[in-house]
Amino acid sequence: MKFKILLLLLFVWTLYPQVVWGFGISPTTISNLTILPDTEYDEEIMLSRAPTDQDININYLVILPKTENWITVADNQPILFPKNQNRLPVKIHIKIPPNTPYGKYTGIITFTESKTA
Repeated sequence: MKFKILLLLLFVWTLYPQVVWGFGISPTTISNLTILPDTEYDEEIMLSRAPTDQDININYLVILPKTENWITVADNQPILFPKNQNRLPVKIHIKIPPNTPYGKYTGIITFTESKTA
């Protein structure tokens, strides 16, 4: 019985696409407790991966309810992780509009990769 379950798991595992690459992000959080309305703030994050012989497009999505336009990633340019490079700095620019109420604002920036053509 255990052998049949193992074979079934191996068969199911082969049906799923295999991950060819992956990347890490550091730091994993951006925090500024002293930023004020009508100010700007830059933070650099580092994407890292094992060297590979393929260029990888990095896609990003900013999820910050009611304030998405406060954050700019990589100057709104496409991000390309060049082949044979294992680290890539990415600039995050935060601009707080005037008359923004004081408070705690939280959100998410997601990064995903896709193989170049």
